[in-house]
Amino acid sequence: MSFTATPTGGGDSYSYQWQRSDDSQTWSDIAAATATTYTTPGLDDTAFFRVVVTSTLGCFLDTTNTVQVSVLQQFAPGSIEGDTTVCYNTSGGTLTMTADATGGLAPYSYQWQRSTNGTSWTNVSGATQTQYTTPNLTADTYYRLKYISGNGCDPVYSNTVTVNVYADITAATIATATTQTICYDSVPTDIQEVTAPTGADGSFTYQWQQNDGSGWDNISGATTNAYQPSNLRADHSYRLVTASTYGCGSRTSQAVTINVYDRINSGTIGSDQLICYNSTGAMSFTATPTGGGDSYSYQW
Repeated sequence: MSFTATPTGGGDSYSYQWQRSDDSQTWSDIAAATATTYTTPGLDDTAFFRVVVTSTLGCFLDTTNTVQVSVLQQFAPGSIEGDTTVCYNTSGGTLTMTADATGGLAPYSYQWQRSTNGTSWTNVSGATQTQYTTPNLTADTYYRLKYISGNGCDPVYSNTVTVNVYADITAATIATATTQTICYDSVPTDIQEVTAPTGADGSFTYQWQQNDGSGWDNISGATTNAYQPSNLRADHSYRLVTASTYGCGSRTSQAVTINVYDRINSGTIGSDQLICYNSTGAMSFTATPTGGGDSYSYQW
């Protein structure tokens, strides 16, 4: 507080004494408050102030007008809700103010803030309403609501809500016991999960798929982490789809292929012969064998 119109008369040289009252009736001097300006201490209730001005020549001047300093009710924050756990790279949903601020001077204004550690906070650009829908998140993120009083009181802050973000899903990896090329219409070794899927809440379902050259199809009943194919007569590829039971999507393993040799065709040899007594007959393949890997042994 300070003079808006300075004293006049009485020799133009003055001393000052600030006074305070709680009811504007009973006044008391404020210790050491003898300058032309005065800053009040922190106030928790309405108070009144005036200045007694005395001429240094001994002439007494009347007191100034009285100034009332009204104290608003203590500014206190409201509350918000929105604690949740979400999948990687999805929205944390809509955070909502559940109780408004009190005290201070309405109307209030609002500013949502975010943090990655719960300690250092930054304003969310444009988030100045009582609700806020988060963007897609890839890490745990904390939020709070900053309440701003209409008269410039220090801002206050709501409770903190946490959006926990599950780790991204990684696919399982699979392998056969060996690199397989099998005979026509034979059974390959089983296909095993080598590395389990990770991420989300750690709970997954399994579905094996096969491709015989016409596209990928689910294999009925093949819902564990290993699969035993039946007899094969053509090349087949296999892969494992793992899906999050929490709803965070699915991932597909690499494909493994079981190669199947063509069915063996024995070929043909010569034709019937008529030879002289005690002479030899020469026979050979007129059509060579095929299939089965194209490498053969022979027994006449």
